[in-house]
Parts: sequence; structure tokens; C-alpha cells
Amino acid sequence: MDRWARIVDHLLSEVIGDGDISDLPGAGKRLPLNEDCHTPPDQRAAFKIMQDNEVVPGWMTLAKSVEQSEAGIRAEIESRAKEWAAALAAGRSASAGQANRKRSTYVNQLEERIEGHNRDVILHNLKAPRGIPHRSMLNSDQLIKQALAKAQQEA
Repeated sequence: MDRWARIVDHLLSEVIGDGDISDLPGAGKRLPLNEDCHTPPDQRAAFKIMQDNEVVPGWMTLAKSVEQSEAGIRAEIESRAKEWAAALAAGRSASAGQANRKRSTYVNQLEERIEGHNRDVILHNLKAPRGIPHRSMLNSDQLIKQALAKAQQEA
């Protein structure tokens, strides 16, 4: 393989050095990549027609809502974790009981939100055609632990 690479490099350097390809249109520009390279070839025409007519399959809209939901959940967890880490660092023992009650209420609300998100993920994974990667479900305990660890490191 190394031998072939050297031969090709040598031939290319000869052609470039002679100036034989310097007047070609698009010289020095990037090659246009296929926008839908992950779409199976037999479905490209159908997706192009749907895109031109502003029609989107249900699994695509569901994928977008799942992505937005996950980003919102992660952002909210990170902001709450920063608040909790700041409260722990300040050592507010007087309001510790109240903070724990608020935290448990928030965790319960978060778990309900994540359950809804996970239902949407399962629905997306069932609706998505073959070849589309499946989305993974969220775990509230794991997300909270990761966010708290990150917030405590930053503090």
C-alpha cells in the first residue's frame, strides 16, 4: 500500500508541477460533498420530493423534538447542579432541610420529564427507518451525578 501511495504522490506532483491542471475550473476549491450521504440511494428521490414540498416524515419531527428536549433537560440539570454545588460550598446549614425538600421535589419533576422524553425516544426508535441510528434513553440518576461532579470541579 505504501508503494502505491508513493507512486500516486509522485505522479500527482509531476502533473501539478507541470501546470497541466492549474487552469481547471474550481481549482483550489473544496469538492461539494453529498448532503444526504447517509440516506439510502433508493430513498433519496422520495426525501428530495418531500423536502421540496415542505413535508417531513413523523420520525424526523419526533427526532427534532427529542433532540430539543434532551438539550433542555441537560441544560436545566447543569444549571441546578451549579446552584446546589454553590449552596454546598457556602455551607448553609440553616436552610439545608428546605434545600433538600426543594431538591427532592425538583428530582421528582425531572424524573417525570425524563420518563416523557424516554417514551418519545422509544417511539422515535420504532418509527425510524432501517439505517437511521437509534437514540439512547436518559437516566436521571446518572445525569444528576455527572452534573454535580462537573459543577463541584468547576467550583
